[in-house]
Amino acid sequence: RLNDYQLNVVNLEADVANGWQYSKGELDKLRDPKVKAFFLVNPSNPPSVKIDDESLRYIADIVKERPELILLTDDVYGTFADDFVSLFALAPKNTILV
Repeated sequence: RLNDYQLNVVNLEADVANGWQYSKGELDKLRDPKVKAFFLVNPSNPPSVKIDDESLRYIADIVKERPELILLTDDVYGTFADDFVSLFALAPKNTILV
């Protein structure tokens, strides 16, 4: 949290009952123009679960509607997930890859 900047944090919750995936309802929070950036660790830590392909495409579609939305993704554990795809591959103009 960057307390010096008085940012309002909007949390997106991944559901353990849904295999640690984000629902479309949670991802739809990104449609709000007040949301300026989406910070993501993918695969997640600690459960080490990657975001499924459908959700990645859904996020990429949201970015098409909101080209000013910045995605910051930490994919350091991507090499441990089979068939891993980064958001950077789907929305390269909006993604900062850590």
